[in-house]
Amino acid sequence: MIPRLLPLLLLSGPLVAQDGQQLYTLYCSACHGADGKGATGGTFPPLAGSPWIAGDADRAVKIVLHGLHGPVDV
Repeated sequence: MIPRLLPLLLLSGPLVAQDGQQLYTLYCSACHGADGKGATGGTFPPLAGSPWIAGDADRAVKIVLHGLHGPVDV
């Protein structure tokens, strides 16, 4: 869903932080939590403070576009 949505968003003009918050709330928060601390039981890892997100920007973009499968060390 997100890969098909991103081109439309990019064509609509520059994105700002508020747009990111709205997208996170819509597509990510149900699993990763509104605060980004992840779901209980370890099914969905925390994003807040994660080097997977705060590190290499290219890696973060690839994760958003294609997902991440397999075990994740957090």
